[in-house]
Amino acid sequence: MQYSILAIVIYIVLAPLIGGLLTGLDDLIISKLQGKSSSVLTPLKDVFQNIKLEKTDKKTAACYISFAILNIVAGCIFYGGGNIVLAI
Repeated sequence: MQYSILAIVIYIVLAPLIGGLLTGLDDLIISKLQGKSSSVLTPLKDVFQNIKLEKTDKKTAACYISFAILNIVAGCIFYGGGNIVLAI
């Protein structure tokens, strides 16, 4: 029980960071092949800049938020030891 709670907390904290870093690594490789310069942290910076913007489409924001919540719930079910079919 304690390990599943720890796994859930680690998933909620590290999954967005690792996903952002992998996206940044992909962008870095593509920009180097094109002869441009880029940073690994660019996608994470873009997310925080978009959060600061006041002009947002409410339907799009609701879609992104609901998608994030569903991903968090599915990951918590999976890493909490639940059924993989239920998580999918």
